Amino acid sequence: LGGAAKGAAGRDAAPPSDGKPRTFVLARGQVGDKLAALVEDLKGVWSPLCARKLKARASNTLKDFVDVAGPLGVTHMVLASQTERAPYLRITKTPRGPTVTFRIREFCLGSDLARVQKRPRCPPSLFRTSPLVVLSNFSGKPHLKLSAVMIQNMFPSIDVQKVNLAACQRLVLLAYDEETNLVSFRQYSINAEPADVSKGVRKLLQRKKLPDLGALGDVGEYLERGGYDSESDGEGLLGGVDNRVELPAGFGSKTSGMRATAAGGAEGGGASSRIKLHEIGPRMELEMLKIEEGLCAGAVMYHLHETRTTEQKQTTADRHREKEALRRERREEQERNVANKRKAQEEKTEAKRRRREERQRARDGDEGAEAIEAGDGHEDEGNAYEADRKAYIDAVGEEPGEEDLARRAPTAGGRGRGRGH
Repeated sequence: LGGAAKGAAGRDAAPPSDGKPRTFVLARGQVGDKLAALVEDLKGVWSPLCARKLKARASNTLKDFVDVAGPLGVTHMVLASQTERAPYLRITKTPRGPTVTFRIREFCLGSDLARVQKRPRCPPSLFRTSPLVVLSNFSGKPHLKLSAVMIQNMFPSIDVQKVNLAACQRLVLLAYDEETNLVSFRQYSINAEPADVSKGVRKLLQRKKLPDLGALGDVGEYLERGGYDSESDGEGLLGGVDNRVELPAGFGSKTSGMRATAAGGAEGGGASSRIKLHEIGPRMELEMLKIEEGLCAGAVMYHLHETRTTEQKQTTADRHREKEALRRERREEQERNVANKRKAQEEKTEAKRRRREERQRARDGDEGAEAIEAGDGHEDEGNAYEADRKAYIDAVGEEPGEEDLARRAPTAGGRGRGRGH
């Protein structure tokens, strides 16, 4: 994020008018390779409303990002940092806060999860739409309610009556555990599969090519030998048919539509499908440390390790008000100094302009005097010419010709050359 980029953002970019929240995900300070990889995974969580290609310099300050956030329509920032004790994650609302700070107790990258899964499912198309957000146990205490509202506002709201089911490709889950004071962060991909069919039928529908049936007597043997993926598939993930829903034929992609139709729904009608979640990462265990009123600053509204009395809270609030008043006074003084310097510079420029005009007028006056002197000389020469003409007329009795006068005649541009000269 260089000076040219900041200037271009301020001059040319216009805030988006769709009203959707947008997020910067950044690493602040020196971070390890694992935490840097976690930042890249978190950019995918807030995609597509996240600046995934944002590059920051070590010299960039937090104010630099706040300055460009407004023109770009960025409403939130996720800041990852690391100390000798632990890595931290801050979620803040631009431009004035509040800020929620978490300590990252544990985390696992999406690539690590994919390596331990038998059939990982994370196609790039998942990140073309925003995820659904589910918050669990964020109720009761004020700081939990505040953090819940803050997290919800980081994702675009949906209308359950008008939402396009095909756009529901991901799920972000945050669950608060009151006993451990930890927030579990998970991200899943959503997949709809036909219900009440064997593993063979499902694999047959999902395959792009027909399987090798050379060793089998007929296709029935292939379908009957599959059974279910696991014992829980026949019962439903939640027991019974709790995880079965009626989806319209053609839901999701072309493959999903084939599954829904094959599951028993009539063409153009509903189909009984089973919703499956595949974890795609990242996975984090977060501990909420504190909530600040401002943008990574200001009065502390909640702190995990500090409990303050009413008098202490009032003292802290008074101290922050004094600091804010002093900051405002210094800002006003700086603005006055800048205005005075600008006025002095304008006066200096105006004085230079007046002196330049005076010198020009004096120069024009000197040139005019020289022109008058030159004009007098021409007049004398004209009188001498006229005297010669009259003398010639008196002597000869006729008007002289040009060749008869040895003196050259006055001209508009000065004296010309006479004949014979």
